[in-house]
Amino acid sequence: QANLAQAVSRQAPIRDPILHTGMQPFHVALALFVLATSASVAESFGLRAGWTMENKQCKVTCQRFGMKSLGPNFSGISDPTACCSKCDAVYKPASALVQMHAMELASPQPGIDNKTCKGTCQRFGMSSLGPDFKGITHPTDCCAKCDEVYKA
Repeated sequence: QANLAQAVSRQAPIRDPILHTGMQPFHVALALFVLATSASVAESFGLRAGWTMENKQCKVTCQRFGMKSLGPNFSGISDPTACCSKCDAVYKPASALVQMHAMELASPQPGIDNKTCKGTCQRFGMSSLGPDFKGITHPTDCCAKCDEVYKA
């Protein structure tokens, strides 16, 4: 027993393997990762200081099932589609009429020719061709209008 007592007394004290091994750098990295992730999650849900919710961000939050974070107006909503409809009611979207009016005021691009016009039609870019193309939604109709406006 004397030999056993001497052997035990010569051993180094038992240390916690997590705190006293090479795991410390891992724990530091893990803590930094958790902090960075939580900051980006908070930012994606619009939880930054001095930030105002807008219609688009509201809908993004709905699609991420973050209805509870949107406040009391969204209590009881669990469906993203219903949530997006509520976003339209609470946070008015930018007027599409204002955007369309701005497009109508733009004149056709200088130097555009018939081929470029038809290529734009095939890419559904009718609104960028000017007020002559207002209301045209089909590429075939648009190409016919190109023949009228930009003679081949």
